[in-house]
Amino acid sequence: MFPAPAAMGADNLPSAPEMIPKFLLVLALGSSLCLAQSPPASFTRTVTNGIDTVTVDYVLHSVRGPNFSILVQDSAGALNAHSPAESRIYLGTVQGHPGAMAAGLLKADDTLITRVTFETGVEWTSTGGVASVRGNTNWTPAWPGATPGSGGAGSDVWAAEVGIDASYRQFLGAGSDVDATVEISEFAVMSTNLVYLRDAAIVHRIGRLIVRADQTQDPYEPMGGDTGLLLPGVKDQWNNVLPASTHDLAMVARPGAGGGLAWVGAIGTSNRYSANGASSNGDFNVIWRHEAGHNWGAGHFEGGTPEGPTIMSGNALGRMSSPELYKILNHRNTKTAVLDNLGPYSFSLPPRASADPVKFDPEGGAVAIDVLDNDSDSNGDTISILSFDTTSHRGAVLALSAGTGPGGRDEIQYTPPVNFLDGTDYFQYRISDGTGREAVGWVMLEPEFSSEMLAHWNFDENAGATAKDASIGFNDAAVSGTPGWNATGREHACLTVNGTDNWATCASIDFNTNTLTIAGWIRRSGTQNDWAGIAFSRAGGTVGFNFGGGGDANELRYHWGGGGNSSYNFNSDLLVPDGVWTFCALVVEPTQATLYMKPDGGPMETAVSTGTFSPNSISGGFRIGGDSNSSTRTFNGDIDELRVFQRSLSAAEIDSLAGGGGTASNPVPGRGGALTRPLTGDLQWKAPPSTVSQSVFLGTTYTSVESATTASSEYLGDTATPSWSLSDLPEGVYYWRVDCSDGVTTFEGPVWYFQASDNIVDDLVGWWRMEEGDGPVAQDSSPSDAEGTLDLPSWTAGRRGGGLLFDGNDRVECGTGASLAGATPFSVSAWVKVGNGYASTSIVLQQRDPGGFNGQYQLKVLGNGTAGFYLYGNSSTQFDFSGATAINDGEWHHIAATRDGAGNATIYVDGEIDGSVTGTTVRSLGSSISVGIGCDIRDSNKHFHGSIDDVRIYGRLLSQGEVQSVRNRSPFFANAVISGADASEDVSYKSSIASEAADYDADEALAFSKTSGPAWLTVAPDGTLGGTPLQSDVGPNVFTVEVTDALGVTASAQLEIEVLEQNDPPAFN
Repeated sequence: MFPAPAAMGADNLPSAPEMIPKFLLVLALGSSLCLAQSPPASFTRTVTNGIDTVTVDYVLHSVRGPNFSILVQDSAGALNAHSPAESRIYLGTVQGHPGAMAAGLLKADDTLITRVTFETGVEWTSTGGVASVRGNTNWTPAWPGATPGSGGAGSDVWAAEVGIDASYRQFLGAGSDVDATVEISEFAVMSTNLVYLRDAAIVHRIGRLIVRADQTQDPYEPMGGDTGLLLPGVKDQWNNVLPASTHDLAMVARPGAGGGLAWVGAIGTSNRYSANGASSNGDFNVIWRHEAGHNWGAGHFEGGTPEGPTIMSGNALGRMSSPELYKILNHRNTKTAVLDNLGPYSFSLPPRASADPVKFDPEGGAVAIDVLDNDSDSNGDTISILSFDTTSHRGAVLALSAGTGPGGRDEIQYTPPVNFLDGTDYFQYRISDGTGREAVGWVMLEPEFSSEMLAHWNFDENAGATAKDASIGFNDAAVSGTPGWNATGREHACLTVNGTDNWATCASIDFNTNTLTIAGWIRRSGTQNDWAGIAFSRAGGTVGFNFGGGGDANELRYHWGGGGNSSYNFNSDLLVPDGVWTFCALVVEPTQATLYMKPDGGPMETAVSTGTFSPNSISGGFRIGGDSNSSTRTFNGDIDELRVFQRSLSAAEIDSLAGGGGTASNPVPGRGGALTRPLTGDLQWKAPPSTVSQSVFLGTTYTSVESATTASSEYLGDTATPSWSLSDLPEGVYYWRVDCSDGVTTFEGPVWYFQASDNIVDDLVGWWRMEEGDGPVAQDSSPSDAEGTLDLPSWTAGRRGGGLLFDGNDRVECGTGASLAGATPFSVSAWVKVGNGYASTSIVLQQRDPGGFNGQYQLKVLGNGTAGFYLYGNSSTQFDFSGATAINDGEWHHIAATRDGAGNATIYVDGEIDGSVTGTTVRSLGSSISVGIGCDIRDSNKHFHGSIDDVRIYGRLLSQGEVQSVRNRSPFFANAVISGADASEDVSYKSSIASEAADYDADEALAFSKTSGPAWLTVAPDGTLGGTPLQSDVGPNVFTVEVTDALGVTASAQLEIEVLEQNDPPAFN
């Protein structure tokens, strides 16, 4: 795999002045006379990777543009025109694979160099023999953020002229042959076009191609493989040294260069260049498709890796992710003046299916999804839904919704699974165009209840690189650069922005509205940068609360895309004082925008801009303390208590916010958190400083709590303190809300939810209970839904209920859904029964796979029978230690291990501390590395021998008490006093108390007994009551009964039985 290329922003290197010196072109004859036959117009070949074979039909397809020319640099440094040989480049279709394409170079000796790209992005590459395979489908879809808009890339293909500077090293790799250098360069461009044509409706056509055929005259030779030198070098050559050219982008290729480097968003500018490594034969496709992506406006890991390691996000797949495509299309559409519109492409291409991120109301029923809306076909063919999964990853039922989409096109109906309230669900669908070509796409779905409160960042973290959303909890913001914090903010801590590069960005916020409020406190530090942003997004529409420019750099301004308002040109005359905490707000309504400013201790000032304010659609990219238009538009100062409402607040509400009123925040338990039964904790939250009373609401549905009033059954009461004690609740999901009042204005709070559970499930990211008893899958009972695929282990009896038996060649592969990232504290646990006397290291649970180890951990049993815990990240071991107790005795043992944020780690055996390390350097985990159970799934060794049950991963540090609770919860009686059925004297009694007791651990074996009370009653282990009371027992009888679980933990209750007197027959004395 090639190393991941780096990118450089277009403003990071100064532009050199454009200078075109006089240049002598010497016309030369071709280097040799080709005696080979002309390339055929078409041909068919088979391609194999050693396991599978495909048949490809190739058609001659030149990548030479109308300005194509070849210049060869000789030993004197002159550039000589070279007469090109016939093009030997082909574009192919793959029989039986209607979503695949192929690029081909048929050499004069009939050797075929080819690259086959399948619709999944997996590629086969052959230089004449068995093809190598690049990429795989072992990745998990994730929420994508911004995706292409309606129509996707469109049906018109846009041609860009590319200039190629083939270094001497590339010429050498091509056999020191000019025509061979041209051919491999054309093949690399054709291979790149496979992705760009299908996904972005962009085709690169070669204009000028320079071959540096002399080592001493190659200007890149002294630069070696340093792309940091090659990039400015190619820019200087093509801007200042070479004759003028019509190229829209250009590149230099050099085998041996480490990856690549390019300017971002530079098509048609003086920075339209990239420096690229290449394979030994001069093929630069894999590197250049990535660096060209930078030129076309995409950065690294746009939206994360929502569709696997695509060209800008790991570059293992020959495919663009939808966020990458979104960026590239946005840039393409601003450069149409310098591109050529070719209309629909004439050669048959597969369509493009882009990801569809869907937010849905969990209580709103089935959702119809218009998956075709952002899909496209570069041939202009009509596309339609061909097939789709019948159920989603989380088990939602999917069905065709025929004719319900715009224009009568089909949609896919998604019926959400019960209690799916957090996380991401997904499914795959397949589309077809009118010619039978196909593509696959993904739909990602997340539950989201409608809320007028979009986000509240109170910046109380005072450390780290994340600003938490303290309201609904969906919209955390990532702090860039070196995070800046100040412990003395307006209320508590605050975010400090340095005016350069450490803004915060929320990638998940979504809204489409023309009723919006942005409000918070700022303290500026000196004169602001022109157009410095306070809160700004350009992801879709344009919404910004910012400062002015020029002589108005300290004046409050705003941006609003579309409509008839004056937007950024509006002069508010609201000058924010320097070094003073100042409340600022922007309130947008359909016919006006109002700006508010109130310096601490000063009066409220306003400015109103009237006009027509059309709705703006924003999807992510919400920058706090800056404007993504330019890094120079960065705020300099402090920001605190920033709120965003999808509603136009009234003047009274703005006054309340400025006076210390507002919404409740920081709920405990947090969104999707949990309370463990029996409930012992309180509901808690943070109230604004001017709050005098708080109303608390609790219910079992979101809708009932959102709409509740003090007259509703969901109303629990008012409190003066930010907490509320709960009595015990049955297991289930509960919604709650807190309204805060400053005595004048009441702010309705966001609706939160938590789970009341018999188990410790707070921050549970993986839980394989292994209760299925049959089938190829161990289900994950955590929100991650990272089901484990069984490879040979067999179902058996577990510590409780079912388990899995491993006999030395088995494994369970769980994917990356439960994988952990970064320096997070975490805990892992499992019940294990190791074969008696087994003395080889064996893996219980690990995060480590064939694709990665730098960011791994292992919970294991060592050869001496003790438990071990290992973690490796940031290219170094954090710890590798063991406990003291041997557990290879054929009995069930509970093992657990924890890592905190300070470098301490602990191993527990049967709930007791068994080993620990302290003060190690905290290393980061890698969430792209898969989880496995029962063996080292990277090296296929260290197989477990024995049984495993109840495997868990928590994304937080468990205390010893919590570890003990994970191991075993105590049994309990439902009632402290049990009223038994009446008995009668001298009559055999039979009843049962088995139903009176239970255990928080499902499937736990329970035994009953009597510890005190009259002798006549017996209690069998199964809870059966028996015996015959005598006349002396008549009346109330009180017993103490006990229930005991398999580990000897007990609970007791009082059993009361009334013994009734029988009328005895008369007797003679």
